Amino acid sequence: LEVQLLNLKHPKEIRVSNSSDNSKRFIYGKLNSILLLRAGMGYQTTLFKRADRKSVEIRTSYYIGGNVTFAKPNYILVYRANNNGIKYQESVKYNPEIQTIDSISGRGPLVDGLAEIKIYPALYAKINLSFEYAPYSNKVKAIETGIIFDYYPKALPIMANNPAENFIVTLYVGFVFGKKWF
Repeated sequence: LEVQLLNLKHPKEIRVSNSSDNSKRFIYGKLNSILLLRAGMGYQTTLFKRADRKSVEIRTSYYIGGNVTFAKPNYILVYRANNNGIKYQESVKYNPEIQTIDSISGRGPLVDGLAEIKIYPALYAKINLSFEYAPYSNKVKAIETGIIFDYYPKALPIMANNPAENFIVTLYVGFVFGKKWF
């Protein structure tokens, strides 16, 4: 069994700064911040068992399950002027039709957009290969590498100038550590 909570970033996300007044850097073109909660079941097979304490055990695992994806709209800071001509910053939802890179002064507060979160259910499949190198059999130290396939029945919008995606492929490398109780 596995449960994961993670942040998904699009490969085209690039942080930029647009002003000299030390504003927070922002990601131009980002529509939504994505948080995933995955839960699944899997099977693990040992390819090469450890011969002694100083050897490496190689395993492969397969998981399938579902995930709930939370998409929070991205808010940015823009300059506005009141009736007296005094400029002030305002936090607004990013709209690629209205805002250009020159009109944005920074990223908005994290709490802006929490009431507008949309939920996208999905299915996932995960295949990985792990290399365990812990010196004792009750400890876990491993390097894990793998690929995850996420399928969204309703397309997930992340970036403005890219189409919303139904199928997302993730390559990853991770470090696993812990203790065994069996």
